[in-house]
Amino acid sequence: MNVYYCETEGCVNDVKRVFCEDVELLCNKEISNCSYGPLPPNTICQHRGRLFVSTFLNSCEFEGDTGYIDTKTCTDCSFLNRATTPAVTPSTVETSSQPNSKLLGVVPAVVCVVVLLVFGVLYRIVKQQQRRTQTSPGLQNDSSLV
Repeated sequence: MNVYYCETEGCVNDVKRVFCEDVELLCNKEISNCSYGPLPPNTICQHRGRLFVSTFLNSCEFEGDTGYIDTKTCTDCSFLNRATTPAVTPSTVETSSQPNSKLLGVVPAVVCVVVLLVFGVLYRIVKQQQRRTQTSPGLQNDSSLV
C-alpha cells in the first residue's frame, strides 16, 4: 500500500481533487481527520493540516483551484500511529539529547537484584557452616566431664 500527502502545513485547504492513476478519488468533498493507527486502504484524510491518501495504486496527484499541488510519497508514516503526533513532518523531527527514561528505571532494579542475590548466597553459606558445626561429633560439649 502507498501513502501520498501534501507537505506544506495547511495544504489540505487547497486540495480540491485527488487523482490516482487517472482515477478521481476526491472531488470537493469534506475531508475527515485521520484516525490514529495505520491508514486503512483507500482512505483520504487530513492530519495537522496535511492531506493523506492511502491506496494500492502506484501514483497520485493532488490538484487545487490553481492547478497541481506538490504531492509526496510517504516512506515513513509511523508518526500517524502514535496517539500524540509531532507538528512537523518526519524528516524534520530532531532526536532528543535527554537520557532514556527507561534506562534510568532499569539500572536501580538491576542493582537491587544483584544485592539480593549476594545476600542470599552469603546467607546460604553461613547456614551451611552452622549445620556442619552442629553435626560435627568432635565439637560436642560434654557437661558430664566437669
